[in-house]
Amino acid sequence: MTVNGALQGKVSLVLGASKGIGAGTARAFGRAGATAVLASRDEQALNRVADEIRAAGGRALVVPTDMGDAGQVASLMTRILETFGRLDVAFNNAGSGHQPAPLADLELSDFDEAIRVSLRGTLIAMKYEIPPMLAQGVAPSSTCRRPQGCKECAEWARTRRPSTA
Repeated sequence: MTVNGALQGKVSLVLGASKGIGAGTARAFGRAGATAVLASRDEQALNRVADEIRAAGGRALVVPTDMGDAGQVASLMTRILETFGRLDVAFNNAGSGHQPAPLADLELSDFDEAIRVSLRGTLIAMKYEIPPMLAQGVAPSSTCRRPQGCKECAEWARTRRPSTA
């Protein structure tokens, strides 16, 4: 549980929950008392993370989802709302990318996939997350994008706090 119990009993969605920052966030939400809805394309990895959350006494729901596919994200939100009746927290961390490479060696299909998931996917997720959150009085305030390879972005993200206005 968090120091102030702010996540106790909340419904949280973590897109990109199969590994790395997303998996760590899902585990932290579970430890804090939130139900963790885990979404990414890798169902096996999601199930491993969900098993860890449940083994620690938390609640988790696995919903395989491609964040770059609007239909899948809409179905994810429908499942969350039908199962829990609300969404309190959304952590949009899914991403796709390529290994650093000289520009001339970059495969255009890798670039297109990175844009489809990391940029367009974040927009799609927020499009479907925000309306039900606003309807229940939750004010969405931020989204997470991986600042890999961008020291300035990491510093910026580290120093930002959600608006309280």
